[in-house]
Amino acid sequence: SFFKSAISAASDLNESLNKTRVVFRAASGDVEAFAATSARAVGLSKQAAFEALGTFGNLFQALGSTRQAAASMSITTVRLAADLASFNNIGVDEALERLRSGLVGEIEPLRRLGISFNAAQVEAKALALGLADSTGAISEGAKVQARLALIIEQSGNALGDFARTADDLANKTRIVTAEFQDMQARLGQKLQPLLLDTLVAIESLIVGVGNLATK
Repeated sequence: SFFKSAISAASDLNESLNKTRVVFRAASGDVEAFAATSARAVGLSKQAAFEALGTFGNLFQALGSTRQAAASMSITTVRLAADLASFNNIGVDEALERLRSGLVGEIEPLRRLGISFNAAQVEAKALALGLADSTGAISEGAKVQARLALIIEQSGNALGDFARTADDLANKTRIVTAEFQDMQARLGQKLQPLLLDTLVAIESLIVGVGNLATK
């Protein structure tokens, strides 16, 4: 039913929000502010935005980024996914997965999006961005930052496409769907206390009946 779906949506949102706060901690404010507008900005519900941001935040931190840097790069990546999805007529989830592959060095999935680079270009970009350490070595985290910079450079005409075409059918559908999912989650959050009270009452009834049965 609709109300069951609403409660499920609220539960999923709470889980994703908790994950986000664990991943980004003090830097979660910027991420939460972005997710609050994600339906209209990138066509993702708050819950979907939190999931994507948390996934990339984990990735960037595992490769050596600070929480603040991971938050900034995660937001950039999700915005970029929305633009690439819009421009190339693919789903945002597919764009996110192709970007994840490209950021860790699997370039083939990016080629469908018109993006391609090699290891030498990544190292050159990292050096140009001043990401090498004092010995001239380039960490894996620095390579990820360099790959993101190259992806943005090569995204060209796709940049900003979601906003430019927000009123077209495909993106308007994404926006309305995301807004509906957010509305469901808000309703579910209002229903959760009532459901919890009901469950507590049922539990008490079961315990009471059980006690009577043992007398």
